[in-house]
Amino acid sequence: MRRVAIFLGAMLVASIFLPSRLAPPVAASATAYSFNLIRPNTAENSLGRTIRVTGSGNFDSGASSVVASGSFTTFFANGARIHSGTWQATAFTSFHPFGGPNPGTQGGFLKITVTLFPDGAVPITGLPMTVTCRVNAPAGFTEEEGTTVADFRDKPAEILSSTWITRRDAKSERIPSLRKTRARNDNDFAEAATHRSGSLGEGVPAPRRP
Repeated sequence: MRRVAIFLGAMLVASIFLPSRLAPPVAASATAYSFNLIRPNTAENSLGRTIRVTGSGNFDSGASSVVASGSFTTFFANGARIHSGTWQATAFTSFHPFGGPNPGTQGGFLKITVTLFPDGAVPITGLPMTVTCRVNAPAGFTEEEGTTVADFRDKPAEILSSTWITRRDAKSERIPSLRKTRARNDNDFAEAATHRSGSLGEGVPAPRRP
């Protein structure tokens, strides 16, 4: 009897500390996603100037967390460059998922807070950024495909912006969501910008003069 008790006790300890081959693997969080700006995404402010952003990141709407970064460039209305630099996400705000045909192709509306780091200038903190992927967008949702930053909210029709969002547990091939417009390459940006006029809004300051 004593040997049986010792044997059963050893088996119990083994069952606790040794991994079971029959146990299923832990599934990835259903609220964990990745996003990628497929090509430079552009947006205008009310005064006619434009920001162009690239980047990617991961976020978890359940944990309210985000890790994302990229680059940005601002332009005068005539296409001349104002600022270049990088951006980094500092806080998760919200995410409204639209679902999609598979885990690798998802739609949704993401809101985060970012800091801009203009080359040679003071960082600009606390700016709202939105990333929109219109895959499976519900009826009545009017936001266009692409990315906005601060007061740069108007997405020019002549500039192609595209994003994709995928669930982190996705195993299928990811397909980018595209807003099909007249522009087909980055060089079209300068040509389109020459038709606009205005001044830089509050989102990004004018460059410092030497």
